[in-house]
Amino acid sequence: MKENDESKKLNKDSKESTKKTSTKKTSTKKTSAKKPSGKKNSGKKRSENKDPSLIYKVCTVRVEGFESRMYDYLPLEDTKAGDYVIVPFGWENTERVAFVQKVEQRTRFDKKIPYEQLKKVLRPYEDVTEDTPSLSDIRSDFAKQKENLETQDIPILPAEEGAYVDGDFVYRKTDDGALLVKYIGKGKKVVVPEQLGGRKVTEIGEYAFYEFGGIKIAEVVLPKYVKIIRKKAFGFCERIKKLVIPDGTKVIEASAIHGCDELILLDVPASVESISGNLFDSGSGYGDLGLNEHIVIIVDRGSYAEEFFRNYETNSEFYPHRHLPVRYRDEMNDEPDEDYEDIFEYTISDDGTVHIDEILVGGDVVIPSKIHGCPVTEVNCSLSETTNSITFPDADIFLSGIDDDSTDGGWEEKIFDNYFHLDRLVLPEKSTRYRTDGFAVFSADLKKLYKFYSGETGYTVPEGTERICSGAFAGSKIEEVDLPDSLKEIGNCAFGNCRNFRRINGGRNLISVSGYFAYMAPFKIDDEMILGKTLVNANIKEKSYHIPEGVETISAEAFEDSEGLEEIYLPAALKTIEDHAFGVKL
Repeated sequence: MKENDESKKLNKDSKESTKKTSTKKTSTKKTSAKKPSGKKNSGKKRSENKDPSLIYKVCTVRVEGFESRMYDYLPLEDTKAGDYVIVPFGWENTERVAFVQKVEQRTRFDKKIPYEQLKKVLRPYEDVTEDTPSLSDIRSDFAKQKENLETQDIPILPAEEGAYVDGDFVYRKTDDGALLVKYIGKGKKVVVPEQLGGRKVTEIGEYAFYEFGGIKIAEVVLPKYVKIIRKKAFGFCERIKKLVIPDGTKVIEASAIHGCDELILLDVPASVESISGNLFDSGSGYGDLGLNEHIVIIVDRGSYAEEFFRNYETNSEFYPHRHLPVRYRDEMNDEPDEDYEDIFEYTISDDGTVHIDEILVGGDVVIPSKIHGCPVTEVNCSLSETTNSITFPDADIFLSGIDDDSTDGGWEEKIFDNYFHLDRLVLPEKSTRYRTDGFAVFSADLKKLYKFYSGETGYTVPEGTERICSGAFAGSKIEEVDLPDSLKEIGNCAFGNCRNFRRINGGRNLISVSGYFAYMAPFKIDDEMILGKTLVNANIKEKSYHIPEGVETISAEAFEDSEGLEEIYLPAALKTIEDHAFGVKL
């Protein structure tokens, strides 16, 4: 055998074609492996971080004009706390001055804005003068506006000028009834009586419920006789979640509903004939201040309100040129009046569909079919650690947190996904996308295994499965897996961060196995590991190694632990050598 091996070698000066080559001659079939930098799962201390998003610096800043909130950016190399910098801000990335409050180190494990979504500081701000405000002097524009408005003369007329008090309400007589001037009570739920002083309440006056701090009105029920709602009537009613305009109302004036931060449902009847174009705008140059991103407008088909809100565009710095979701009243009749803001983080798109971005509660969670009349079409399975089960409605919902096609090929986004362990997962019967065997979520044809959600330590992948998708078992408690003969592919980081993963069996017909399939898992292999036709690992301590015949692919980092290896003989069937298979990018 030794003589046979020697006969295959050729002097390096020979011009004949051979299967022996060095890494400098990529056109031949033999290569010399450079000393590796250390395999990710080898337990060795690394001298460099290949993935910059694993550990990175973030600076937290206060942006000029929006100082009440703090924003995170990727800093410049020399950025430090106390600096002034220029940052891109808002949807249009407008350049603004910002004050750096702190600089800290983060990792992907931190529950913060993902590395890929962070914007970068553009440059230092050079024009700092003695007049540039220090951090202690910074106040929000929002607070400044409130301060200015608090000094305004909000009219409550004395009795001798025609104002009267009836219980918790100040009113004034009009030709056709009574105008509500001001609510002076202390209750958080306000029911305006149909009559004040024996006269029908037909108008809600300017600043009638306008408030800063104080009692924080949470609900207002208006009487059926109201015809006009005057400007700023509900200004800064920050705790009101639902406001129903009475049927019969004709006019809603400017800024009537501005600064209502928690308003998520506004019901406008068909009787309304006029709505001010700056309904949510305070009129102080701040745009739609405090407009809730979840707000839904309920209207009647063919009404003035439908046309108005269909054409309405927000002018907020945070939500510029956004159309508000409009729902028809006849679609809301069967919907429970429930507040979901404490259960889910969700977004209502301009087309009136709901994307649930995060599940905030534990226990047994039921996904609703609609939220405020808007159909739920997408759920990101980012869960609370105490969530036990999830039941989906009978609708064709897209699961963006587990679907292999839900990211732009970004397997690194999946490795640190919040692994969820569920006792039960009930998928919709109408789903054309997914199936479950009680342990994992599969594609409808059962060919793709998307996500293993069980807390079991052992699992047999069903026969018929052809692909284990990126991040499918990532972060789970799995220790041993049996693969079927039908399996063809194992995606990037399929078993990433599986701290107890020790053994994998079967998979003799595998064609493609990512070299990072067990990234950051303590998966140890003493010698070579071949899954199907892929050489996944070759922990070779000799100077020379012959890759077995039949191998078609060499995975990334397959030879990174082969420190003494000088010569590699490649098989005739070899088709693919992945990047960094020998510790260098080919």
